[in-house]
Amino acid sequence: MTQRQVAWRPARGPGIERVALRTSPAFIADALVVGRRWAVTYRLRCDRAGTTRALDVAVLGGRGVRLRHDGRGRWRIDGRRVRALDGCRDADLSCTPLTNALPIRRLRLAVGASCDIRVALVAVPSLTVATAVQTYRRLAGDRYRFTASRGRFQRSLRVDRDGLVVDYPGLFRRLR
Repeated sequence: MTQRQVAWRPARGPGIERVALRTSPAFIADALVVGRRWAVTYRLRCDRAGTTRALDVAVLGGRGVRLRHDGRGRWRIDGRRVRALDGCRDADLSCTPLTNALPIRRLRLAVGASCDIRVALVAVPSLTVATAVQTYRRLAGDRYRFTASRGRFQRSLRVDRDGLVVDYPGLFRRLR
């Protein structure tokens, strides 16, 4: 079992994220993210194949949301089946770079290869859930081009050996 602690801070403004992470045999994260006007906790669990199976997110002092994936492409939000998320294998939580590691680890792209994916995107602090299309292109051993919002958003992400973001220009920087 591989365990580690990871922390990020936003590139602008106050905030911090602290994550207790287990990367093997399955990927499990427990975290606290503090922003300027909100704080959330989340627990994320992936199966051995790297597919998101569960994401529980709670706004401190507010509401929470529970996403569950059955491993066959079907999702439930707070126990209710949501067909719009069918086919998504990853969850993306808007307040953290941790969820970028999910497709990076699962896809295992060769340098120069790319893949379009659909994700269940959870916006923070509203906790609304929607489907989003994202593209990951591996530029080098430790670099990926991340594209979202129909190409309107692009960043070159630097990652470590576990696929965790080290630098997300303009948004997050990992603390040592």
